[in-house]
Amino acid sequence: MLVQYNNGPLNDIVLILGGEKIAWLSNEYIALGIIILVNTIQFMGISMILYLAGLQSIPDMYYEAASIDGAKKWDCFFSHYATSFIPCYGYKCYAKFNWWTEII
Repeated sequence: MLVQYNNGPLNDIVLILGGEKIAWLSNEYIALGIIILVNTIQFMGISMILYLAGLQSIPDMYYEAASIDGAKKWDCFFSHYATSFIPCYGYKCYAKFNWWTEII
């Protein structure tokens, strides 16, 4: 485990840099930060796949209509692309809620 007090490589790096060992999992704030970081990294892959699928599912006629209407890139993003991601956001919220209820 990376954050072990005696044998953790993260504490070895802290010692090399001249610091003192840190009890990573004893401090509730540091432990919460580690859980959030691991959770973010864990779901990053599926998030990228969902967003890529959402971008690829936008029909070309939306791009053409926005360019004909003279919309700027930022306006296109919020009016067309962000609304196309609503199913992805909904699924991610549902999956995240299920993940947290399994832990509790």
